[in-house]
Amino acid sequence: MTIAVAHSECITEAEDRFAAMLADSAGFQEFVGDPGNPDNALDHVYIDAVTPRPAGDAYTLAELATIGNHAIVSTAAANGFTFSQDSISDAYEFAPGGTLEMEIWEQPIGEDDVDDLDNVPRRFKNALGAILRGLTQLAGTGGYVDVVRMNVDWIARTDENRRVAVGDQMTAHLTFDWHTGVAP
Repeated sequence: MTIAVAHSECITEAEDRFAAMLADSAGFQEFVGDPGNPDNALDHVYIDAVTPRPAGDAYTLAELATIGNHAIVSTAAANGFTFSQDSISDAYEFAPGGTLEMEIWEQPIGEDDVDDLDNVPRRFKNALGAILRGLTQLAGTGGYVDVVRMNVDWIARTDENRRVAVGDQMTAHLTFDWHTGVAP
């Protein structure tokens, strides 16, 4: 993850803290093929989108394969960020919260596995479960985002008709509700 603009406010800070939490999870490190290396795992986390090609063209199939397994983290389009009143005292303070989205991609699926219609999705779901388990252990600790709910919205494999253009890949869309993990 290469970010040219540092976070300066609570929305981007929440994205960055979540990206760090994801990279520090053992399940994600395993997923990107480098257990015990959170710095390398962070290189597989993108904010808002995969880094565009310098020419602005779409990635070729070969280039997509070199990106490998990765995640894209962003603030959700609906209810992505809120400030809510969080006290009953005279202080009357507002606490931040919201919803982060994550798309996670396993690509490419190896040629030996293309016809393994039963086990490819199952292995992906197991990897996703390990990532989620790791996030539950880190949420709300050590400067990470205080995630209070994790949702797997959908899991899919690339349709056979699109594989020629984008490759054979598994993907999932997840949402994470959080609150008060970032100072306003």
